[in-house]
Amino acid sequence: MKSGDKIKFFLRVENNCFVYLLYQSSQGNLSVLFPYRFKMEDKGYQTSENYYIPKGDQWFELDEYSGTEKFYLIANAN
Repeated sequence: MKSGDKIKFFLRVENNCFVYLLYQSSQGNLSVLFPYRFKMEDKGYQTSENYYIPKGDQWFELDEYSGTEKFYLIANAN
């Protein structure tokens, strides 16, 4: 991929579990992309719902910084 390319993720959780999508920039910064927000009482998402990351008509766009960028999907079944 090259600067200016865009990417979007689709996620649908069918079973009760914990799911996280993390992003590591080429500078080593780590961000949580999903769930959209953390709540101690719940996971911040529902099973059998469609989730787009980022939300709506937004897209991730690769910037001018070269280097390896990584996305990590972590899931843990209850």
